[in-house]
Amino acid sequence: MTENEETGDVLPLVAVGLRLRKARLSKRWTLEKLSEKTRVSVRQIDNIERGNFQAIPSRTLVLGFTLAVCLALKVKPDEILTTIKRELYQEFEGEPEPQEIPNVETKRWFQFWR
Repeated sequence: MTENEETGDVLPLVAVGLRLRKARLSKRWTLEKLSEKTRVSVRQIDNIERGNFQAIPSRTLVLGFTLAVCLALKVKPDEILTTIKRELYQEFEGEPEPQEIPNVETKRWFQFWR
């Protein structure tokens, strides 16, 4: 399903795909032409445009292929990649919380020889 049944809105990942498809069509590019420009297969571009990111094997490929498509279409990738990360990988926007580094006592190599 492409719509959220409670609100009637398009799901965020589908909206990302529709936005990229609209940008491609506004340039009058076919999937094959975009594939040539980005060196991403037609099947993977089609998956991105449908919002079917689960069909792409790994997180690195999802983000890399989407970035390549955005750059070829001259679409700013920041918001799109943030949406994908948030929806697929439960990453939150903003700065990550700093982690406390444990205090480890270090010894110099010559201290062991005394």
